Amino acid sequence: MRNDSGSSDSFYLTFYFLKDGDVIDDVTCNTSYLDAGSTDYDPTCIGAISDIGDFDEIRVSEGL
Repeated sequence: MRNDSGSSDSFYLTFYFLKDGDVIDDVTCNTSYLDAGSTDYDPTCIGAISDIGDFDEIRVSEGL
């Protein structure tokens, strides 16, 4: 994940995997504290995106 803001912060993103409009699974990822313009190439994620199948839509939410 990349911090494109002008200030340093940590970030939380939740990916919601949907099938026919219903959430079938979610994965939450967070970064370490990132300086402005920095990238975390290995964020910590709870859940494995590779284990999720048969979805037709992904929605993303920022924050907890």
